[in-house]
Amino acid sequence: MKYLKSFIKQLTFTLALIFSLNNYAQNTQSTYDIRVSVEDQDYVEQELRKGMVSFVESVKPLYRKGISYNDFIKVLIGENSTDMPVEGRNLLKKSYYYLSNEISNKEIERNDSMKEISAAFLYTLNYNSKNNNSDGEYSLFGLSNERMNLESKSFIDDIEDCKWWQIGCHLRNIRRISLNTLLLALNHLAQLGN
Repeated sequence: MKYLKSFIKQLTFTLALIFSLNNYAQNTQSTYDIRVSVEDQDYVEQELRKGMVSFVESVKPLYRKGISYNDFIKVLIGENSTDMPVEGRNLLKKSYYYLSNEISNKEIERNDSMKEISAAFLYTLNYNSKNNNSDGEYSLFGLSNERMNLESKSFIDDIEDCKWWQIGCHLRNIRRISLNTLLLALNHLAQLGN
């Protein structure tokens, strides 16, 4: 019985300590407002817009004036585009919009919302981290099981230094800042979009 009382006292003390530390951590976390510097935020936004221009330019050789969105997707991906996540679909829709409306690169760089390119980039980062591989760029366009088929369609490699589906390549300069700063900046943009 003596040991049981001692055990209960220790257990009660440990639980109280854990509860107090958890409560302190939650209160401390909410009092610190982590922000990205204006310079870093501006840099990320500039690079996202440049990345969107690069992406649009990379799919441009496969676009024909008057082509429907569905036919454009078939040219890029083939018939099996049903597994494409919303992030990939939205990025391709935005690119199609820019091409079909003949929006200039300067206008894209000045006015793009960055919503689609940042969502696509976050998708690839999350996919690669979760799956411990680098297939996020394929998965973004629903091609995880068709990797070789996609690579065989990359005839535009001679025109551009990035393959059209390589989001990380289109955003290569964005990697000059720390991953934490990048994620905070992308999170800030996502909050603005809501």
